[in-house]
Amino acid sequence: MTRSVRAAAISAVLILLAAAGRADWPRWRGANADGRAPADAIAPKALAAAPTIAWQVPIGVGIASPIVAGGRVYAMDAVGDKETIHALNAATGQEIWRAEVGPVYTDFQSKPGPRCTPIADGDRVYAQSCVGELLCLNARDGKIVWRCSYQKDLGAAAPAESGDNLGAARHGFSCSPVIDGNRIVANVGAPGAGVVCWNKLTGAVIWKSQDDPPGHVGPITGTIGGVRQVIVYSAIALMGLDVQTGALLWRMPLKSRYGRHATTPILCGDTVVVGSITFGLTGVRVTKDGPQFKAERTWTHSDLGVSFASPVALGKLVYGLGPGNRLFCVDAATGAKVFVKDGFFSGLVSTEFCAMIAWPGLILGLCDGGNLVTIALTPTDARITSKAPACGANWCHPAIFGGRVLVQDGQKLTCLEIARK
Repeated sequence: MTRSVRAAAISAVLILLAAAGRADWPRWRGANADGRAPADAIAPKALAAAPTIAWQVPIGVGIASPIVAGGRVYAMDAVGDKETIHALNAATGQEIWRAEVGPVYTDFQSKPGPRCTPIADGDRVYAQSCVGELLCLNARDGKIVWRCSYQKDLGAAAPAESGDNLGAARHGFSCSPVIDGNRIVANVGAPGAGVVCWNKLTGAVIWKSQDDPPGHVGPITGTIGGVRQVIVYSAIALMGLDVQTGALLWRMPLKSRYGRHATTPILCGDTVVVGSITFGLTGVRVTKDGPQFKAERTWTHSDLGVSFASPVALGKLVYGLGPGNRLFCVDAATGAKVFVKDGFFSGLVSTEFCAMIAWPGLILGLCDGGNLVTIALTPTDARITSKAPACGANWCHPAIFGGRVLVQDGQKLTCLEIARK
């Protein structure tokens, strides 16, 4: 093969890999943990009354959400007393391999089973157990590449639903890690190691930072003031850490009963939006003056207390599910309410959970009762345009790829056809 032909072949492969990556849903809430549909995902114009089942397989208990990457689906459940990750063919649902992640954790929150969504990156898949075991697995065969025990290796306490324990220390480690370059970062909650960064390939610790107990959502990454940072919503604060060193850049104390911080942060420009059933929905503006960062809580809506359904943003507008089954739309920069529609999800939501995937002008929601809904958006309004049964009651986030959506309910993992070109 000549050098020019070889270069052309390599270029073609890279283009194909890049195109495939755009269609993936490789982690909690998608590639950027923001609930935005991938570029190649087909927006459903309207849901069929009974969507076509492409494939369906039995699955055990768990509220970890499925992901899609590289032509494979990764899903977690409880098999006996072990949290287990499964790799399946995304086209057929056929299992390729399975691997044990760790023992299940038991409390009164939900049935014993996984609560942390795995994350796929190239030829590796990462899974975290409720008791704090982080595993790096070979995506080809499920073999362990490296592992870290938060308790044995980093000094974190075992979770227990007792006393004044907060967040993950109370209900188990449910915060999905984030990958940025060659780093993987997770909320650990150990002394001096509240947040930990590893080399994603070797498992070597790069940095440890803070003492915060984890909440119930993992970190995200973003750039504010020209500095790439890890944005962490712990059980006691919202903060930004330098992604390279773990140095604290800014911090905003935020407290809720039992450290119940369960909504993924949304970065809109220089404002980070988070929610809590205790204090409501709030916007924290982060600015940089010379080498120093400043965090200021610029607006709060106590009547929009988000329980654990993470909102989505389209441009500067944030959409989410608030108390009273209401759909709200808030301007992230100013905090102005564009609209609040009381009872919008009545008959569809019973535990204040609806997982949302957003396209411009459209939201696809999976309600906790098991119905999918399409929500048409205008600059000042929203309405449900179609709905369809998809699965049983669940707290799992769907994964979208192409014109298909994956839903998981503790009994079945189902791949539905919902849109065509």
